[in-house]
Amino acid sequence: MPDATHITLSRSWGRVQLQLWALPVGDDLQVTIFGGDRPHIGAVALAQPTVHAWDPQRTTVSTSVLTVPGHKEDGPAREAAAQIAHHTRRLTTVSCGVHMDSISSEEIDQTRFLIQELATELCQFLAPGEGNRHES
Repeated sequence: MPDATHITLSRSWGRVQLQLWALPVGDDLQVTIFGGDRPHIGAVALAQPTVHAWDPQRTTVSTSVLTVPGHKEDGPAREAAAQIAHHTRRLTTVSCGVHMDSISSEEIDQTRFLIQELATELCQFLAPGEGNRHES
């Protein structure tokens, strides 16, 4: 288990229960989002922020994704990694794996929404001046 510098967040809606773990690794950030009946690694996204060459107030993000064949987590992993890297200006990896037996289309939509909410909450948590506190 990570030490006291890790961040743990969770969200749920009906049967959909998700967790986010974030661990600073030097200046970088490793994030894992998982849940459902059989948590796993379905996709991993790496997002690298770069300060815009001619506008230092603007940050762009380049994101690469690896997806396990047959898994659908590539979109949520890419979106979360890009959002977190852009906000924190830190090299960020996001691994994502959520499996629910007999999942409905509404639950799929809600899972994507909750992943976005978790990423947003992490960004707020890591806002400048907040530091890296532990939250359960």
